[in-house]
Amino acid sequence: MHTIKSASFAVLLLLIPRSHSFLAGDDSFRLSTTLPLISPSSEPTNESKPSRGQSSLRKEKNRDGHARKNALEVGSHTPDNHQSNCSATGEKSRSRTPNLQIQLQYARKGHSVLRNWLETARLVKPRQTLIDYGKEQELLAWKQKVQVASNDAKLASSCRTVKQCRRELDKLLGVDTPLPFLQYFHVWRNLSDVHQLAKDLAPTAGKLLDVDAVRLYQDALFWKRPGDGPTPWHTDARMAPFDTNKLITLWIPLQTVPKDGTGLVYVSESHNDFSLAYWHDVSDATENPNSPWNDLESRYTSPLVDYMPLAVGDVTAHAGWTLHCANGNDAGSTYGNQQDHEDRLALAISYVDAAAPVREKVLLDNRADNEDLWSYQDWVRQVPSGQANFVHKKVPILWSKGTVRKDSKR
Repeated sequence: MHTIKSASFAVLLLLIPRSHSFLAGDDSFRLSTTLPLISPSSEPTNESKPSRGQSSLRKEKNRDGHARKNALEVGSHTPDNHQSNCSATGEKSRSRTPNLQIQLQYARKGHSVLRNWLETARLVKPRQTLIDYGKEQELLAWKQKVQVASNDAKLASSCRTVKQCRRELDKLLGVDTPLPFLQYFHVWRNLSDVHQLAKDLAPTAGKLLDVDAVRLYQDALFWKRPGDGPTPWHTDARMAPFDTNKLITLWIPLQTVPKDGTGLVYVSESHNDFSLAYWHDVSDATENPNSPWNDLESRYTSPLVDYMPLAVGDVTAHAGWTLHCANGNDAGSTYGNQQDHEDRLALAISYVDAAAPVREKVLLDNRADNEDLWSYQDWVRQVPSGQANFVHKKVPILWSKGTVRKDSKR
């Protein structure tokens, strides 16, 4: 069974890597108790939800013919998700449309996979360019982690070296807590290859969102070095400045991701659960053991889903309110017969409905997570809250039905 190092669902949803957010030395993923996890090689479209507390497992065959455990009656594998997405000439078109099955799965489950969606060769150059860029901007990425962990911009600004940032994080998190992975926002503004990739994937985002036009909200390079900790349970929309349900993230691995690797894991249909956040404040969960946030295994009885293994060129998609997380990059962990000591890089590109307005008093609202504050604080003050279809060069509209709109410069 795929395992994830994690702790209290409620704590991790806050997406603030405090010292109590992870269970040191615990190799099992738990939502208080263990839920069944769907192996990545099956993209189910007709799941049978186990009864509450159901933990029965059965063995199935994955794509490689090996026996694996899977949740009871999760549905059959559908070959359409693994069909070649090449054009008649054998080359992939720049702008592609997800088939109906993928659209339905995204709408119903809150996530989907786009196999072989990008040319492998097209990601080779950007990967090296992103590595070089990450090394140049490493100090800034560490400062962002200090600010998230401390909620103190002055403390983050005071860090003059990477070593100083790491020392501050050790104080904040505890020396036994794995250091957080590094995150670099808006690389598209500096790297033309990434900008073009964001443009080319915009129609895919628009089709899955089912909107008339999409805006590029942000991109982010995620860099997990060996030993870096897991990505906590969270929802992207909780960190974004928009008042909308129409937000999507396309997650692009920049190297192959093996089974039990660092790909994303999803809670199916969690994007439709509006009542949880409406009636129950997540901030109360740490003080109230009876909070529904601390008993999500009873609330979500559908199996967890991931799509690993992933090849270079595969893309996963998830809705803004879909709960998801990812493994840490355990140094020396064994994948198959190989020892893995590699840095793990992924590019996440987030799009939003172009009509989505910015929330009222977005910089003063403490209900949202502050993880993405660095992403939008340089433009959000310049946009009137509540205004739909606004124009700003730092969050451009990349696609609309029929025509491509170019934003004017402010």
